Amino acid sequence: MVINYPRVQGEVETIAAVAAGYNLGRCGDGEAKIAVGQGYSREPGSARFAEEMREFIRNPDPYCIVGIPQLNSDSPKLDTWLRNAGRFMRLVDPDRLYYSAFVSRPDSAPWINNQTFIDSVHDLWRGKQALVVCEHKGSMHAAVRMTAAKARHIECPTHEAYAVIDELEREVVVARPQIAVLSAGPTATLLANRLAKHQIHAIDLGSAGKFLMGLSTC
Repeated sequence: MVINYPRVQGEVETIAAVAAGYNLGRCGDGEAKIAVGQGYSREPGSARFAEEMREFIRNPDPYCIVGIPQLNSDSPKLDTWLRNAGRFMRLVDPDRLYYSAFVSRPDSAPWINNQTFIDSVHDLWRGKQALVVCEHKGSMHAAVRMTAAKARHIECPTHEAYAVIDELEREVVVARPQIAVLSAGPTATLLANRLAKHQIHAIDLGSAGKFLMGLSTC
């Protein structure tokens, strides 16, 4: 047990909150490294990036929820996340209610690897005008196209996407989709929060594209 680790809602409750209209930005190990001024494989650290990430984790827009690792004893990766818990404890507000970062991570939350959960994610954009921010030929775009009425694609770079976050934000705001699905690493985390300020519904789903296509029969 990690003392004073904040309360974290489960994956089903997290998707339900998004379905109710909240945006979701997810924070994993890469985002935590960014927040303390480090970089990781696809993003160099920077003071601006770190400051925005720290502010988001502790004080997000009222219409954006923050996803962090849930320390569930049934997770096969519990030991990994326990080792990283100290880094998160320096960043989070222990009194804030957080949501799960694992809505796209069946490796850490294998109980989401079922058709009912996958359908609940597809329901977020089913029959809607969606916009997908992801890399060239990203699997997330293909997954959203399965059930959206239309899925426009805005391409983002595979590395150093934060350098163009302002441009990505402007493009999404101009398009004003019914929902924006974001797959752009730590940049997606912050883009979800920025879009909440523009009253654009958005969800950061990371690399869930293949997961959503692999089991979905929609």
